[in-house]
Amino acid sequence: MPTTENTSPNTPFTQNSAMHEIVKWSEIRPDWQREALKRLAAGTSFDEIDLDRLEAICVGKITDFDPLTSNDVAPQNSSSEAVAISSVSSVVGVNALASDQTLDIAKTGITIVYGDNGSGKSGYCRVLKNACRTRDEKFLILSNIDDANEPPQSAMIDFVEGSNDRAFSWSPETIQEAALAKVSIFDSRSANTHVQAENKLAYTPFPMRILQGMGDLCDALKERLDRRVDHIKAKTPLAISNHQLAHDTPAGQYLQKLSEKSDLSLLKLLCELKADEQTKLENLRNDLSQDPQKVINSLSAQKQRVQKLLTAIQILHRSVSVESFTAFQQLNQEYEASKEVSALASKQLFEASPLPEVGSATWKALWEAARTFSDDVAYPTKQFPTATPNKDRCVLCQQELSEDAVERQSKFEAFVKSTTQANELRCQNLVKERSVELKESLLAPEAVEAAFILLGDELSRSQIASDVKAWLEQANAKLSALFSNDQIPSIDAQNPIDSLNALLIELGERITQLKSVQDPEALAKLNNERRALEDRQKLANIRADVEAEISRLAEIANLKQKTKTTARAAVTKKNKELSELLITGALRSRFAREMTKLDLNANPMELKKTRDSKAQSFFRVEFVGYPGQPLGEILSEGEHRCVALAAFLAELVTSRDHSGIVFDDPMSSLDHIYRERVAKRLVEEAHHRQVVIFTHDLGFLFEVKREAESNDIAVHYQHVKRRMKTPGHVTNDLPLKAKEAPALVGALRTELKDIKGQIDTVSETKRVILVKGIIEQLREAWDQVIADFIAPVLGRFDNQIKGNSLFKLLVLTQDDVDLIKAARGRLSEGLHNSSGALNPAEVSHDNLSSEVTVIHEFIESLKKRPTQSEPRIRGL
Repeated sequence: MPTTENTSPNTPFTQNSAMHEIVKWSEIRPDWQREALKRLAAGTSFDEIDLDRLEAICVGKITDFDPLTSNDVAPQNSSSEAVAISSVSSVVGVNALASDQTLDIAKTGITIVYGDNGSGKSGYCRVLKNACRTRDEKFLILSNIDDANEPPQSAMIDFVEGSNDRAFSWSPETIQEAALAKVSIFDSRSANTHVQAENKLAYTPFPMRILQGMGDLCDALKERLDRRVDHIKAKTPLAISNHQLAHDTPAGQYLQKLSEKSDLSLLKLLCELKADEQTKLENLRNDLSQDPQKVINSLSAQKQRVQKLLTAIQILHRSVSVESFTAFQQLNQEYEASKEVSALASKQLFEASPLPEVGSATWKALWEAARTFSDDVAYPTKQFPTATPNKDRCVLCQQELSEDAVERQSKFEAFVKSTTQANELRCQNLVKERSVELKESLLAPEAVEAAFILLGDELSRSQIASDVKAWLEQANAKLSALFSNDQIPSIDAQNPIDSLNALLIELGERITQLKSVQDPEALAKLNNERRALEDRQKLANIRADVEAEISRLAEIANLKQKTKTTARAAVTKKNKELSELLITGALRSRFAREMTKLDLNANPMELKKTRDSKAQSFFRVEFVGYPGQPLGEILSEGEHRCVALAAFLAELVTSRDHSGIVFDDPMSSLDHIYRERVAKRLVEEAHHRQVVIFTHDLGFLFEVKREAESNDIAVHYQHVKRRMKTPGHVTNDLPLKAKEAPALVGALRTELKDIKGQIDTVSETKRVILVKGIIEQLREAWDQVIADFIAPVLGRFDNQIKGNSLFKLLVLTQDDVDLIKAARGRLSEGLHNSSGALNPAEVSHDNLSSEVTVIHEFIESLKKRPTQSEPRIRGL
């Protein structure tokens, strides 16, 4: 149980105590609620600007707020201004009610609105049900089906709030006037609700009204935040909301699980396909869209060509390497050095030679040619330069060789076969061989172009193709410069060997994959790889949208977190605590009292609180010993109606403002016993609030009338009736059949004055109709005279005989009886039953006036007779 500074176990829990409890509770509420509670406590209303501020505080855009404090809590006045209906007028488009009528209602006491079935009284009541408070929220107000124009439904309701006269222009679409909601309506349909359904309280103490207002603000703020969320969600592009990514690919799963916590680095990784991944995707698309064997054959041929290209590049790469150039330069240096040594040896050996350049390269070539000719042709039996002096001839000049010439040939041969000469020759051969190897490693321009086409066009490796072409051109230029003795250029291009090796591996894998496509699992794996890469590509295309969506989701998550502060749960819980302390006990106690007043305790029932929801408390009527049993199926119709009435009145008693209550045919299905109890209870309620009763039950009308007169409660009558086809015509009087004899006779005298001169001028048919109606009313007037005479003993529609008043009937004499019999005979419907009966076709205005005079004089004579004289019969 809540406790505050102002309460103790021995003091009652008052509204002021509840307000201080709300202040204490507010300290743990969200900032926007603390400011809202302050304004609710001050009784101020909230417009859109105020709600904008609360929303801004809620979402954190405004950080300063004005909280509820104990200084804002003033002692609570338990009463408020009562509301009473004054009139309902200018009704348009409601059923078929006449629009120029005014239903006047007394602001105090009891107003009885009488009308027969179909007279239009229910139309007025439906207007009040719509404008005021009723349990029956599922009813329609039909328009006039005979009016083709179907004008908008409207009415004017005048009422009094406290001492202020107010007016409300009603229509079904108009927002309900808050003051009129204090007026409560009870009818047959709301009776079912009171007994069979849960009900909210009619009265809500101020602290609970604050909590209800807080609950309404929670709903309003939640609706605003939900609209914000919906607005943000609406910005989600179709590329995300209706994406085409598969649910089982990494990219698809990323989108499926997209949230404010999604990893942006993972998104970047998924979206940025590397060159090899892009190539793999293209290959998979191509490979899986063609005949596998044809693709294998094509790839195998391409692989061989790439392998051949790679081999050529590797050879060229070795040829242009630093090591290759260094080795070649060393060979050249060794050759040059050997030439120098050989030249020196030649100079020393042939210095005295008659011819220059002996031992030179040209000479050596000539010498070798001479050797070949001698050995093969001239002297095949001898080994050059062996010769017989003065006999053999020189193979070159064909002259006989002298001894000096033979000796010179021997020296020349010795030179040629010497170490220096052999070394020179060896170095020369090495240089020639290496030069050939290096030149053979050069790729012709057409080979370079072929490589570019293979890699770029056929294999779609544009980068590798560009790298290969650039490198080959630079490598060729570098190697060519080596032979042309030009400045050796550097190679800046990317070495393509690794790329080509990777490409060969890839081609091999593709071939292997394609060879395995006949295996369903392998084929499925390839398709999965393709789909995964395709989805990553699709994700990359909407990457900016995804990043924006993650930001939106973060904003939504923040708003949803703020929306939690608009939950009603805490407000409902606090309302439950306060309702238990402020209302529940009083309401249950009052229901028990109402049941006692209506004498409905044969099967004990109680008003039981069932739940609290949305800062509202709900109750249900149940049997004390059999909770949960359906009362509506067990109780009789009369009991059902009385229990509902008890629940209705119990709720009203919890209210302190004593606003008006309206009953629409409250006596439906009630017998005379319950009728008396209900009449007494409604008259009792009229002591401190306006009571309005719509009824078509004359018996209940007289019951209320008798009870009101005995309690000095003023009764105001309104009679709603149909004229021709139009219902809803109102007169400020009782119907003729409900009037006492003097009033009824007075009405007949007035009517006769109004039609004087008409009876003799209208047609016979109209005369008969008019006269028969007057005769009928005269007959009813005599019936009422008799009813009024015996009323002291047995009133009209009264089941209680007052034996102590029997002596009052002794004033009637035989002459009176004869007078009454004669008059009733003249007014008999069966004209043949009495020779003196009035004939409607012949009766005059004077005849009718004379009959009225007879009744009037008889009534006046009765008034003059003593009624309190000593009874003439002993014991009465």
